Amino acid sequence: MQKFIGSLLITGLVAACGAPAKKTYHGEDDGAGEGSEAVGGVAGIGTGTSGRQLVTIPVSLVNKLGGASGLALASATTFTINLTNCATGYTSTADEGSTALQVYKYDKGCKAKLATFEYNGRTYIPTAGDPFTTWAANDTATFDEAGEPGTAALYVKVLSTLADPVSGNEAVTYQFAELIKGATKSIAEATVGAAHALTVDDAPPPSFTIKSVSFDSVSVTGQGRFTFTMECTSALATNNCEGVDMAQLEYKLLEDTYTADTLTIAEANTIFATAGAAVAMPGDRVAPGASGTVNGGFVTASTDGPAAMANHPHMIFIIRANGASMQYFNVDVATLTQD
Repeated sequence: MQKFIGSLLITGLVAACGAPAKKTYHGEDDGAGEGSEAVGGVAGIGTGTSGRQLVTIPVSLVNKLGGASGLALASATTFTINLTNCATGYTSTADEGSTALQVYKYDKGCKAKLATFEYNGRTYIPTAGDPFTTWAANDTATFDEAGEPGTAALYVKVLSTLADPVSGNEAVTYQFAELIKGATKSIAEATVGAAHALTVDDAPPPSFTIKSVSFDSVSVTGQGRFTFTMECTSALATNNCEGVDMAQLEYKLLEDTYTADTLTIAEANTIFATAGAAVAMPGDRVAPGASGTVNGGFVTASTDGPAAMANHPHMIFIIRANGASMQYFNVDVATLTQD
């Protein structure tokens, strides 16, 4: 540790004034600004240069499937993260050219705020209706294209950020998810929406179509029980569908009470606040060519829909992969014939 050995200056005041002697000194710089008067009550930020220590904080985006990549490497071609609210008044900016923030060690109240980024050719900014509130870990916000409302909103989460006071050992980490919607189509006796994919980071979403929906029975509370045969959009490679291991899939069937039959990413995450039913391998695997499929896929267990089915005919079937990316279908029950 670098040490600053300075001089000891004692200034004697006129004894008749009765004032105490004034002492000014610079001792060792232990990173806490020892020997220097604190500014604004912030330890380590002193009046002398010996109390100041700038540290570099890395900024990254975590890939849910494992490993970390810089934000610029996660298909976000440009971005801006601003350091604000520091007690010292110090500010800095990280962008795609320099994925790190400069900040004073021991500074207090600092926020590392993601202001904007570009993804898939669109520029995103925080929405007015769902912004970050604390900028602390686990805080979430919706980002939309500049000139919102846009057509491809993103859900952004703070995974880690600066400590208060800053320790110098932090990392600022963001994670985002993408929403892509498809058209609708008719399958068997139910009207089923095509794939709506919600992609987290670089984690590929489930990529299936509904090959068939079987109406199995009715529960004592009037819940329809359904079995879904899901076909991969390309030929299975063992248990792998478009980069997703089917053993990492879970699913739910629930009433569609959402606006315009559309899930926001925050709503989809809330659905999976509790785990869904797991796809069990190899028992739930559908081989290519089996069950009317070309590419193969998986079959669900007999799954309950909402109670009083006749009065609640609108459902959502949703699949999640690796605890991250999701795909969902709007399923509207018409007149069904039991198999």
